[in-house]
Amino acid sequence: MLCWLGTYAAGGHGVGAMLQGNLLSLSEIQFRAVCNQLSAVLHFDDRSDTFDLTQFGDNGRPFQRATSALTEQLTGHVRGGLGGSIYFYHKSFSDFLMDSTRSGTFCVMSLAMTNAHFKNDLGRLLEYDESYCFHEPELFLAPGVPGSAPSLSWPHTNGLVNSMLKACVYDWVSSSCFEFIRHPGVEPQLMRHFGRADFRKAQENMTVVFAEHSALLGSWSWGYRGKCKYIRGTCLFRTLLSTFQTFDVVGFNAMIKRFQKYGIIQPYHPNFTSRFKSLVPKKFQDKYISGLYRIGHGPKSCFWYWEINFEAGYYREFMSPDLAEGRRIYEEERFDLWDGEDA
Repeated sequence: MLCWLGTYAAGGHGVGAMLQGNLLSLSEIQFRAVCNQLSAVLHFDDRSDTFDLTQFGDNGRPFQRATSALTEQLTGHVRGGLGGSIYFYHKSFSDFLMDSTRSGTFCVMSLAMTNAHFKNDLGRLLEYDESYCFHEPELFLAPGVPGSAPSLSWPHTNGLVNSMLKACVYDWVSSSCFEFIRHPGVEPQLMRHFGRADFRKAQENMTVVFAEHSALLGSWSWGYRGKCKYIRGTCLFRTLLSTFQTFDVVGFNAMIKRFQKYGIIQPYHPNFTSRFKSLVPKKFQDKYISGLYRIGHGPKSCFWYWEINFEAGYYREFMSPDLAEGRRIYEEERFDLWDGEDA
């Protein structure tokens, strides 16, 4: 729990208690017991959840979706306040957890902690993969799965909330695994197991969690901060101008080779990238590189296209289960009009 809080809650940001508990497979009783043990450094405010859930309704269906108008509102509460909120009393404790010279074996940035965290989240990811089935264009519970609640260690009493809570856990562990695989020292066996995940389902799940067309500032891709958008099942990302200045191209290429070595990605039709290159002004093309890969295998795979423009100063990518649709959205999107560049 300290590992997860230390890597996410640095700076004192609140973390939804029910999301936290479900990420760590803790029941409400277990969660409260752990918080009591950590009461000297951690504050659990279980009275902060005053959100009115009656507006979402609950007709008893085992799997439900919030309407698009309510998705962003419900998601925000599930991620940030459902069941109460958790805070470190002092940011210095987060600093302590991240500094190996001070925290020693408790350092959340150590390789041992990274592998342990990766193993936990990967297990949840593969478990959730099996609990959903894909009927284009949406996800549903797999046959024999009675509802969202059985997949949760700390379920809510509202069926719609459970559906969103499970979707948020699924999205969280999927995103965290993408962060873990970029670390050179993670266990090869975990890398290979990650390559067997159902990236198509995880990608579709993002459209459940995030409102269509919303530009999310503060998003991350491969360790770089930027903005992303979710449009018709496709995820678009671009770095901020300020973060691109530190973009490590050598490290990025080494990461791609490592992904290929462990079977996570495979190049897809190398000549295809030339069609994207025509979108870049000729004066930039000598300082421009790109790649197109398939992440995963067979019907579980998605397409990942990325491009780096050194002259214009950006890294951009899209990930989509449908290459033609992803390319169309990518070409139509006006990245230069995304507001709040460094806000």
